[in-house]
Parts: sequence; C-alpha cells; structure tokens
Amino acid sequence: GEALSSMGVSALELLRDPHTFAEKLFRRLQGSRDKFETKMLMVQVVSRTIAVHRLVLEPFYTFIARYLQPQQREVTLLLTAAAEACHDNVPPDAIEPVLRQVVNAFVHDRSRPEAMGVGLKTVHALCTRCPLVMTEDLLRDLTAYKKDKDKGVRMASRSLIGLFRELAPAELAARS
Repeated sequence: GEALSSMGVSALELLRDPHTFAEKLFRRLQGSRDKFETKMLMVQVVSRTIAVHRLVLEPFYTFIARYLQPQQREVTLLLTAAAEACHDNVPPDAIEPVLRQVVNAFVHDRSRPEAMGVGLKTVHALCTRCPLVMTEDLLRDLTAYKKDKDKGVRMASRSLIGLFRELAPAELAARS
C-alpha cells in the first residue's frame, strides 16, 4: 500500500471494474444500518470512485441531496462528497437535485451567514465541475448576494460571478 501511495496511485485507480464496485457499495449504503461514521466513509468512497473514474451513477445525487442540511452531522464532508462526484460526463439534470437542495437549505435570507457562505462555495464547486447545472435565474438570485452585509457571503457570491465571467459570460446580467 505505502509504495503505491508514494507513487501517487490510489487503490481506487487500480479497480478492475470501478462502475460495478461503486454501484455495489452505493446499494449497500442505501440499505445500510451501519453506524453513521461507516456510512460517511461509504459516501466518501463512492464519491471518490465516481470522481477518479468519471463514472455516471445518477441515483447517488438524489440520495446525497437528502442529507444536505445545515444541521446535518458532518455536513461539510457531505457537501464535499457531493461536489467531488460531479464532472462533465454527468448529465446536469442528475446534479440538479444537489444544487437545488444546497440553495434551498443554505442560501436564503433567513440563513446564518456561515451557512450561506458554505452554500455559495458548494454551488461554486458544483458549477466548476458541471457549469451547465446552473440556470440564468438562479445565477441572478445568487449573484445578488454580492452586496450582502456579511463579508464571507459577499466574497462567495463574487467568486461565483468570477467563475461565470470565465465560463459563461452571457449568463451574467450586464451589471454583475
């Protein structure tokens, strides 16, 4: 194991049939009665396998979206796993439930600034990996936070504006 990791090769890269592995582990996760910590590890392994092998495992996104709530234990780990599992081979409509859940649960006027910042950063991570998941209306709503009273929220919103200036300038309103 250690010789491989020093060469920069992870065990996941050596899987003979990564899609079957990810599907089986995901099925086990769905029906799991394991401890929370074990489930979290399974989520991370499925997510990383999807990322490393650029797999398309659409049910994973609706599954993980259900757990993306500010009060959820280890929510930052789950948000990271959700974003990591996104790439441009995944259809945007498969990722859409994750984006919608993050926005609905984290990015609204009644959210704490920390939650809003985390939500906007997660949206940024999702859109970096799969820009087509963003809609023009949603982008307009999220970039409106560029003048928020909280610095973290302002910075996260402006970071999203910067991303779309690069990726899809036409989607940004003229004066963002």
